[in-house]
Amino acid sequence: MLAGLLTGEGRDAALLDTLHAWFAADGSTAEAARQLHCHRNTVLYRIARIAELTGRVPTRPVDAAELHVALRALRLAGNGG
Repeated sequence: MLAGLLTGEGRDAALLDTLHAWFAADGSTAEAARQLHCHRNTVLYRIARIAELTGRVPTRPVDAAELHVALRALRLAGNGG
């Protein structure tokens, strides 16, 4: 599921970090931006990019659950920073 974020043009730790921060902030774009030290529009852009690369929209509950589990599994495996 996260393959689009780990390979090719989507390979960017910033996307994974943004997804992690967004979940940690309970979906708050402003709080995620504060945690990441960037503008909230950057977070919005990255969330849209994540949706484009994964085919899952983080703001949709079912998709968010799948992304959250995949991100946790990746981090537990030691591959997600």
